[in-house]
Formats: sequence, structure tokens, C-alpha cells
Amino acid sequence: KLDDGQLAAMLVRSASAVAEATIEKFLKTNGVTCFSETNDNLLMWSHYANRGRGFCLEFDTKFTPFEKIRQVEYSSEFPEIDLTESLLENNYDELLRLYCTKSEHWSYEREWRGIHKEADKAFTYETACLTSVYFGTEVSADVLEIVCLVLQGQNSSVRFYRGRRNSAKFLVDFEEFTYKSHLASKGTAR
Repeated sequence: KLDDGQLAAMLVRSASAVAEATIEKFLKTNGVTCFSETNDNLLMWSHYANRGRGFCLEFDTKFTPFEKIRQVEYSSEFPEIDLTESLLENNYDELLRLYCTKSEHWSYEREWRGIHKEADKAFTYETACLTSVYFGTEVSADVLEIVCLVLQGQNSSVRFYRGRRNSAKFLVDFEEFTYKSHLASKGTAR
């Protein structure tokens, strides 16, 4: 003997519990891989590449699995989603939109995300889709040597760039270089 208000409240509580369980399950069973359209942002090098000690990979996105990545939307408000459609019709597009929305404060990242159906699984791609490696301004010679050696053995068409801080702007400039292994250099010096 519930009135309309009590019944509505009960349905909302039930739907909220199902939605929370679905979202929690989604987070535990799916993985996320993030990409950016930009490689010259000092703040991103600081946050994501150990203050410029890391490197950035550039991909040709015509290859699999890049057709599945989604552009992140930036907003000042949380996205509204229709849980009824998502849950009753197994339409997870609305949930994916939720996971691909961030605060407008992060818009400088120009991010794209890939959602994977397995958590804790490495994101893999065809060797040919890696086109370039951009090394940070503070990358060590050892890291540069190891990355270049490994990649030359896997994909000789990969291009290498070394980062330098721009002297006039808060940006990283890149200059292409041809990698020659330390051992090969020593052999030609004789």
C-alpha cells in the first residue's frame, strides 16, 4: 500500500543501486588507455613523463585498435545519462560517455580514451602504427639508448625527436635526430 511518491522513491533507490553496481563492475572489469593530440605541453610532460624524463609515442591511428578510441568531452558540469536505456537495452554508449567526460579544467590535455573489456591488460598495437618517439627534455642517455635500440629492431621507420624547452614560451620544441647505436659509433671511430 504505497502511494505514488513512496513507489517513485523506492524505484529511484533501486535504480540507483543497480546503476552503482553496474558502474562499479564496469570499473573493475574494464581498462582505460589515454592518448593526447599534443606533445609539447610542459605541464603534461611534468605530470605524465616524470618531469620530462620519459618519452611520448606517436601513432598512425588508421590501425586497429585506434578506431575504438573516443574523444574526451570537457564540461563544467557532470554529464547526465539515461540509466534506463543503458541498463534495459544494454546500451553502454551512455556509460562510455560518462567515462569520456572530464572537467573543462583538463581541456589542455586534448585527450582521447580507449575503453577495454579487460582490466589490467596491456594496450597492444601493430608495430607499423608507431611512427615517432619524442624524448622529454630531461631524458637520460640510457633510456634514450634502450628505447632507440629496441625500436630499431622492431620498426626501422620510427622517427626520433629530442625535446628542448622553448626559450620564449612554455612549450617543448622537438628536433629530429638519427639514432646510431653507441656500439656502432665506437666501431666507426676506429
